[in-house]
Formats: sequence, structure tokens, C-alpha cells
Amino acid sequence: MSLPNELQSGETDMILNTIDELRSLGIGNILELPQIIVCGDQSSGKSSVLNAVSTLKFPTKDGLCTRFATEVIMRPGNPEHIAVSIVPGSGRLHDDRRNLEAFRRIIINMDKIEDVINEATETMGINPENPRARRFSNDILRFEVTGPNQPSLTLVDLPGLFQAPNRYQTEEDTESVKELVLRYMRNKRSVILAVISAKSDFVLQSVTKYSRDVDRRGVRTLGIITKPDKLDVGSDSEKEFVELAENRLAFFHRGWHVLVNRDHNTANYTQVQRDDAEKEFLSNGVWARLPPNHKGIFKLRTRLSGLLRDQILEELPDLIREAQDEITRCETGLFKLGVSRATPEDRRRYLIQAAQTYNVTMRSCINGLYEDEFFNGNDKTTDNKKRLRAVVQNTLLQYAVDMHRLGHARHIVDELSANGEGQHPWEVTKEEFEDVVMDLTKQSRGRELMGTYSPLIVRELFVTQSEPWVELTQNHQFKIQEAVKMSINLVLQHATDENTKTQLERLIIKPSLDHFLVLLDEMVSKLLTPRRERHPITYNRNLAESIQKAKQAFAEKVFSEKYDRAINTNGQVVSKETLKWLFEEQIVVPPADLERFAASEAIDVMRAYYKIAKETLIDNFSTLAIEDCLLSQIPDLLTPQVITKLDDEEIGTIAMETETTAWDRSEIEKRLELCASALTKLEKIQGVRLISSTYDTTETEIVGHKRDLMDDTGSSGWQNTVEVSKLDLGISDEENELLSASEDVIRVEKNELSQTSRQKRKLKERWVS
Repeated sequence: MSLPNELQSGETDMILNTIDELRSLGIGNILELPQIIVCGDQSSGKSSVLNAVSTLKFPTKDGLCTRFATEVIMRPGNPEHIAVSIVPGSGRLHDDRRNLEAFRRIIINMDKIEDVINEATETMGINPENPRARRFSNDILRFEVTGPNQPSLTLVDLPGLFQAPNRYQTEEDTESVKELVLRYMRNKRSVILAVISAKSDFVLQSVTKYSRDVDRRGVRTLGIITKPDKLDVGSDSEKEFVELAENRLAFFHRGWHVLVNRDHNTANYTQVQRDDAEKEFLSNGVWARLPPNHKGIFKLRTRLSGLLRDQILEELPDLIREAQDEITRCETGLFKLGVSRATPEDRRRYLIQAAQTYNVTMRSCINGLYEDEFFNGNDKTTDNKKRLRAVVQNTLLQYAVDMHRLGHARHIVDELSANGEGQHPWEVTKEEFEDVVMDLTKQSRGRELMGTYSPLIVRELFVTQSEPWVELTQNHQFKIQEAVKMSINLVLQHATDENTKTQLERLIIKPSLDHFLVLLDEMVSKLLTPRRERHPITYNRNLAESIQKAKQAFAEKVFSEKYDRAINTNGQVVSKETLKWLFEEQIVVPPADLERFAASEAIDVMRAYYKIAKETLIDNFSTLAIEDCLLSQIPDLLTPQVITKLDDEEIGTIAMETETTAWDRSEIEKRLELCASALTKLEKIQGVRLISSTYDTTETEIVGHKRDLMDDTGSSGWQNTVEVSKLDLGISDEENELLSASEDVIRVEKNELSQTSRQKRKLKERWVS
């Protein structure tokens, strides 16, 4: 009697083979690949599950600690054979990797499996009895099993979890095994096969705790109950584990599955005898009420095969996107590293390319053209600093605002606020300021006539009023200089590798930039010099207009005050003589007020000139200083022309490739090649339709067995509907209590089972509703 081949078609083979091929190439160290990992406590029957699924004879000694992951690739085919190899871990050095990759054995005699495992353990350098040797390894022992009765399935068997040490393992091994298992569990694409022994209390087995820690909602865990035949018939323990199998005690969306392991009495059973004994046991007693597709090794093979296939297809879009992103990162890294620089010509060519990239990118930064991928990374803070024109514009706009708000030493108002306090700490009324100016006029009186003021007064008032300009201008100059330095640093990082960047900054960028910063300081100093060392000079017509407006405002104020005194409270119309008197009073300044009048005019002239000088400084600082002395110069700090002027010794100093750079390039090239190959292979299966849902696997599982029924025409054929159980749809015990219907199954259209997991969830919602 031969085992039935439960393959779902060559489609599944193609999907699983593609992922296995990627894993064998080492892409699993770059992308998290979908996989089924077998986890469980020691003595939980984990190895027996693996033996039953694969029909192989893996060691099942109680208390024996496996010290590495074992990958079992099962595929149908002829002739029957097993190929064993070692996949080196990511941390292995080149020589170790080569020795491990050379390990390859072909097994024909199944009794030799344990010997090969021991030989592989020694090859990995693992020796628990030698304190200087490895105790655990990140290497993977791979079994490629081919046979006519093998399912299309790949499993990763992990060391068994344990709490107490023995002669084979120490307390330190406890944490090592736990970390190894959790590392695989944390892979967001791993389907966790949590193996639970019915011989131990469910709550005492640590595998479910760890699976819950990493998969809180239970969406990627399938529970396996082993050794149900060891439970006393009719006992509370038996009842508890049946409820567990029915997904009522610990709910997993993927449900549970029950298996019967070989024991001491059945150790010599053939695979067929073992399977028949299991089928007989699970068909009787309380286990008979479980759905057929949730018990027995036959159904588990099919269930796992479909489960892995569906997991791959569901994760495929994200895998493809991650592969594309990794390819982009590798290409960017290689672009920065450039081609190999073994000769002077190679180095010069590399620097010319880097200089061209710097020049073009920096011009984009300055011109505000942010279309290049350089400006659109994953770090918003850094990306904003790359956009130099935006940073400079915002800084200069803030400079203008600060000059308008904070640029004057005194804030002159007509009168203080009602509470007697000004809105600014330096606020003063014009009348109070006139008193200050009158005192200043007396102290600096020259040959000017009575009632006039010296032009030097305007200069002195302006110098005092514009005192904050120096600090405000220098502060914003510093901010722009720092923004420029940051932008240069980021563009150089984009254009070249770190070592070359450092040398370019030291030998080319910094000397030239320092020179331009000196010129910038000189220009800013020139712009600020007139406010202190020169008499106010301007030919701007706005000066006269501003002075005239100030005089007119003063006249209107005086006229308004005297008009109010001239008109009586009854609103009587005044005579012509009265208006004439009023007009004469308005334009005539009493001799006693001549000095105040002169002080007021001096203040008006100073304020008019201050306004023009402030606007001039803002514009000149932005254009003559920032634009002309700095921004327009920085793209030319590094150009192909600059590189051509360097001799071979200077080129060698800057672009000599370090061993680290050469190693980085080699590793990135390998990574790029792997990701490109992975992307090609993943795209081959992109069009494969997800046949079954995420929560369960295939239509064959749900139906349980085929039924040959008569259709409406009387001919033999399949009905268009099938029965689906509550467990198949992943309905929890809590949800079940909310159901209004008492049926254990509902009838649905077959084509509804051949849809995506999202539509499968709609079936569940339909039942619950």
C-alpha cells in the first residue's frame, strides 16, 4: 500500500521551489522569506511530527538538544533520495563559509540520517563538551527530500525549548535555544507550527507563550497537538485537549491539528502502519467529532502545503516591494562607491564622476529644483536640510521680519497704552524722545542758527537706533553658513564614499569654502559700516516723501487740537475771522517751542532715513552677501575642471580605495545580484492566484471528501456548493456564543472558496451576522 500523493498541482511546486531557491542563495539574510517553523518544548513530539510529515527517521531521543535549525525540503519525484548540505550563517567568514558549503552528502539508507547529522554538527564546529567550541550555530542543516510520496512542503525544524539542564545541555543553553527560536518566530512572514504534547498541561508548555508574545492576535500560528492517545479516556485532561483542538481554549486563526506519534511499542511500525493506527484512533471516541481536515498526518501534509503556498502568495507584493527597495539602496550605494579604483586613471575618472554629481546636485539645491531622488529619502528632517534654497529663503524672510520687529533700539509711539506700560521694553513716546534729542542738541551745539539742528544729530540718532542690526545680521549669516555646510556634507555623501568625502573636504572643499566665508564676512562688514562710520547718504525720493508725510501728520495733529479748542460745545459755525486765526495759529510756532520743533524734525528725518537704510540692508545682505559671496560659489567648489587640475599624487590621496571600500563594493554587488535574481523569480509567481484563504487551506480540506452527486439534468457532476465548518472559517469560542444559528456548518458556493483571504473573511462575517 503506497502513500497518496496529496500535491495540489505543479503550481504549488513552482511557488515553493522558487522560495527554496531564494533561501539557498542566501536571500533570506536580506529579505524575510515566508516559511513554516516547527517549534515546541523538548519531548513534545516535535521530531516525531517532522518524521511523520517527511517519512524520514530523524533522531527522537528525549532530552537531546538540537543546536541548529534544520530545513527539510520535501518534493515529489523519482528516484527517491536525500541530499544533505549546510547553509552557512550570515556571520561566517569566507574560509568557514567555503568549508561549510563544501559539505554535501547523499543518503540512500534512512538509518544513516543520525550519523550524517552528527557529522554536520562536527563540521559546524559544535561541541557541547568543549568550552572553547561553539555550543550553537546560526548555520542551517538542509535536507532535500525527493520521493514519489513526498508532499510539496518545506519546514524549518528548530531546537526544542527546555527549562532544566541535563547531561546534554546547560542552563546557558536554555537562553541560547530560546533566542534562536524567538529569532525565527519574530520573522513576520513565518508561520509558527506550535507543537503541544497532550502528556503535559497546556499552560506549562512555553511554546504557546512565546508564540503569543510575537503573534498576539494568533494570525500566523497553527497549533499541533501530539500524543492524544496518552490521555485517559473520559478524563478532564482529554476533554480539555479536545476543546483546545476545537479552537476554544486558545484561539488561533489558523486553528489546531491533532496527530498520534509513534511510541516505544510502535517504534518499528512502517509509515503505512503508523498512519493506519493514527487514523483508527482519531476515528473513535471524542476525537471522532473533530473535522476530518483537522486531524491526521494525511490532512496535515495537505494543510501545511497549502498554508505555506498561501503565505507566500499573500506576502508576495510586500516581498517584491522590499526587493525593489533593496535594489535601489544597493544601486545608490554602488553609485556612491563608484567603479573600482585600482589605477590612477580609475581614480581620476571616479573623482570626475563624483564632482559632476556634486555640481549638478548642488545647483539643484540652490535653484530649488527638488526632483532628484536625492531630495526624497526616508528621513524628513534630513530631506528638509537638503533643500538649501528653501532653508535660505525661509531664513532671509525671518531676517526681514526680525529687522522690522527688533531692528530699532527705540520703539517711538505717539502715546503709551492705557495702563501706562508700552508693548515693547524699549517703547518711548515721541514727546519723551524729543526731550532726549533736545538735550543732545544742547550738548553738541555748533554754529547752527537758533531753531535749527545740526545734521550730525541725525547721524548720531540713526547710529543709536540701528544698533540691533549688527547682531541680527550676524546671527542670520551664521544660520545660513551652517545650512550651506550641512547641504555640502549631504551632497558629498550622495556623490561619493565616506573616505573620499573626508579627503575632498580636507583638501579641496574646506580651503575654498573658508575663502568664500572670509569674503562673505568682509561684504557683511561693508554693508554694516555705513551705519556707524559715514554720514547718512541717500538719493532715494522716498526720503523726502517720508519727511513731508511726517510734517503733514504733525500739522494735522496741531490743527486738530486747536480746532477743537476754537469750536464751542454747541457746534456753532465759526466766522471767517476765526478760521483765519485758527490757520495762523496752526502754522506759527511760538519762539519757546522752536527747539522742540527742531528736535521733532530731526527725529522725523532720522526715522525716514532709518526706514530706507533698513530696506537697503535687507536687500543687500540677501543679494550682495548671501547670493553673490556664498550661494553662487558653492557649486563650483567641486567640478570636473577642479579635478583635472590635480596631479596623480593628489588624486591618489583623495580617491585611493581602502580595503574596507573594496570589501563594501564586493558585498553590495553580491547583495544587488541576489536581490535582482530574487525579484526576477518573485515576479514569475506574481500572477499566481491565491486559491485558498489565509485561515485555512484548500477546498479539498474543507469538503473533506469528494461526493459524486446528480445535478439538475440528471447527469453526474459536482454540486456548486460545499459545506464549511465553523473551525474552517476560524470562528473563536467567543464569536460562536454570539451566533444565532446552531448549525455547525453552512453551505457556500465553491467559487467563494477560491478567492482571497479578504473575501474569506467576508464569509466568516456573513455567518456571524
